[in-house]
Amino acid sequence: MADKQELKLEESKSSSKLLIIIIAVVIGLAIGGSVAFFLIGGSDDEVQNEAQVQIGPGMVAPTAEPVFYVKFEEPFMIQLHVKPRERLAQIYIVLTTKTLEDKELGQIHQLLIKSVLSATLSGADTQLYNDQTGREKIKEQCLKAVQDALFSETGKAVVDKVLFTGFVMQ
Repeated sequence: MADKQELKLEESKSSSKLLIIIIAVVIGLAIGGSVAFFLIGGSDDEVQNEAQVQIGPGMVAPTAEPVFYVKFEEPFMIQLHVKPRERLAQIYIVLTTKTLEDKELGQIHQLLIKSVLSATLSGADTQLYNDQTGREKIKEQCLKAVQDALFSETGKAVVDKVLFTGFVMQ
C-alpha cells in the first residue's frame, strides 16, 4: 500500500512539473513573439501607409491641411421676387479658412462679411436658387465678393470657401 501512495505522489509531482514546464514554454513564446513583432514588425513608412489606406469616409487624413470655420449663428433671410408670389430663402452659411489667424480676421470682420453676403445673396438672380448648379454659382459669387471686401480691409483674401450648411426656400 505504501508503494501505491509513493507511486501516486511521484505521478502528481511529475505531472505538476510537466504543467509548470508547459506554462513556462507558452509564456516564453508569447514574450518572444511580442518582442519580435515590435523589433522586426516593419518600418514606419509601412505603418504610415497602412494608416492612410485605412482612412474611411468622414475621417481626416494625417497629411490633410487644417481647416478653420467662421460660422454665422443666424441664418441669412433673403426675400426672392418670383412671380406670381414672393418667396423667402433661409440660408445658413459657414466660411472656411486655412489658418487660425485668418479665422480670427474673419471673426473680427464678421459684420463686413455679413453685409457683403446679404447684398450678394439679395442681388443674385432668383432663378439660380432653384437648382444645385445655380446655388454653386451663388456660392462662387459670395466667395469672390467676400474675398474682395476682405482684401481691401486686410490685404489678403482670408476666406477659402463659402459653404451652405442649411438651405430652405418657401
